[in-house]
Amino acid sequence: MIQRVVDLKTEPVIGQRYLVPCVSTSFCAEPGKGMVWIPVIGSRHEDREIIGFKEFHWHYDFRFVSDRVFRASGGTPPISSIDLKGVLVGAETGSVEKVRMCRRKMPAYPLDAHFRVALETAFADAEVVVAEGCRLCPHQGLPLDGLPLESAGVVTCPGHGLRWGKDGRLVRGVAGVLP
Repeated sequence: MIQRVVDLKTEPVIGQRYLVPCVSTSFCAEPGKGMVWIPVIGSRHEDREIIGFKEFHWHYDFRFVSDRVFRASGGTPPISSIDLKGVLVGAETGSVEKVRMCRRKMPAYPLDAHFRVALETAFADAEVVVAEGCRLCPHQGLPLDGLPLESAGVVTCPGHGLRWGKDGRLVRGVAGVLP
């Protein structure tokens, strides 16, 4: 039986197959190929209030994207698949689970994310949400379980770069860098 990646409590194993939420889009397709399925993490959302990003979008799950899409993206979060007028299949109903192989660990979030400080200020007193046994980032509900941990037990949200300690509290700044 193939495990659902959303149920993992530890990092997925590179080379192993999982059921992964995906959306279909022509945004990343090779010319003439039509629609392709892109692995995503979390749900469709916008970030209007805090960082001013008004477009609805999904975030790629870089652990499962093809090598071609990974190279084209530069291999660094937060590349998003933007939902332009319903281009994405499942835009209203959510993603569809597809079998995908884990190709790599989640890449490190960029140190220079221009919106990190605004998010840290907005979520300074927030705590990680635990819903149905899964830890979620309180900003947009992206799952934190199954992501790499820093030596101090800190996990970085792959959608927006907020860092959370094992006590569930926000950790300001980026790994090894003071805010």
